Amino acid sequence: VMRGEDIDPYEQVLETSDGEPVWIEVNPTRAVIGGEDRFVAISRDVTERKRREREYEQIFNGVKDPIAVFDPETGEITEVNGPYREMIGYDDLEMIRELGIEGLSAGERYTGERGAELIREVIDTGDAKTVEWEVETASGDRRYLDITLSPAVIRGEERVLTIQRDVTERKRREQEYEQIFNSVQD
Repeated sequence: VMRGEDIDPYEQVLETSDGEPVWIEVNPTRAVIGGEDRFVAISRDVTERKRREREYEQIFNGVKDPIAVFDPETGEITEVNGPYREMIGYDDLEMIRELGIEGLSAGERYTGERGAELIREVIDTGDAKTVEWEVETASGDRRYLDITLSPAVIRGEERVLTIQRDVTERKRREQEYEQIFNSVQD
């Protein structure tokens, strides 16, 4: 894409003499060479990065566990997979982003601020962390989740990847047991 006199960087596939595809990233720039105005392109092989991106996409979209990815600087959701959308009941990523941690959380202990603190903590320490969280789905149901937050580099960007496990039934059984235990006189 040419803007004015500049050309935006782009990627393209080349073929080696062996017939193997090689992805390159081309960064053209204007330069004066020998008194003449020229375009100079700096190219680099990004085949390995493209392979890792394809693998990430396959894993991200292929697992059955709900996954959400967060930007650690803003605390915003950057992407979610299909099982996450199904669990939360919102299909539109923009709606999920708009709601954010605050809008998807339920209960007074589960705030956007607390979610952002956890994301920062995981990035600062570099260690994964598992927490219990309560969410409210699009239909108004409340679900308890065990969420594992892990630092990750995705497409060259520092991110926090979260894997959710629905533990609502376990939590309800624990609460029922606690009520029975506390109400028995013996």
